[in-house]
Parts: sequence; structure tokens; C-alpha cells
Amino acid sequence: MSAALTAAPDAGDWYQGGIVAYRPEVKYALLDAPSGPVVTADTAIAMAQSAAALLMADCAVGLTGVGGPEPEEGEAPGTVFIAAVHRGSPPVVARYRFDGDPVAVIEQSILEALRALRARIPEVP
Repeated sequence: MSAALTAAPDAGDWYQGGIVAYRPEVKYALLDAPSGPVVTADTAIAMAQSAAALLMADCAVGLTGVGGPEPEEGEAPGTVFIAAVHRGSPPVVARYRFDGDPVAVIEQSILEALRALRARIPEVP
């Protein structure tokens, strides 16, 4: 997702950065994910809120899920939670079920996360 965002024109003017927290332990320690399973709406929200705070960003998005090919934490491959936050507004989170191999799940997740993030950004006059 960071690669997609930094490919945009003038990204250096508005993009603060990204955090890749793959292992559950990193999600707990760095991004304040709640203890327990990490493929949850609460984890996606914690990741987005913590990323916004750590990166000093107005908006952020958190993604957590199961790319596959096997189920994890009782969730089927392709299950992804995406949370988007904007300073001063409550977070928005949704659960998705994407089809395909792990690469296809990642690609679909990125597109949906970009849509979610865009929906949280206020219009600029």
C-alpha cells in the first residue's frame, strides 16, 4: 500500500509513511493491538489509530487479515479487516472476504484500503 501511495504525484508533500507489522507480537507492542487474535476489527482499528499517532498523520488505515492459503485464527483465507481513521472522527472498519491466492488477496485489500482512506479524507477546496 505504501508503494501505491508514494507513486502519486507530490507524495512527499502529504504522505507521512507506513508501518508494516506482520507478526502479532509487533502489532501488540508497536500498534497497541488488543491481546488475542489479530484478525479482528479491533486490531485493525488499533493499528490505524496507532499508525496515525506514531506518524503524526491526520488519516491512516489499518489492515489485518488472512492472505492464505490456509485459515488462521478461525478465519478463512481472504478474510481482511480494514479500518480507516481521520483525526477528530470515529474510526470506520469493515470485514471483507476476497477471493484468490495470497497475492490477489493483497491486491484487493490495497484497493479497498485506498477507497476506505479516500472516503475519510475531507474534501479540499
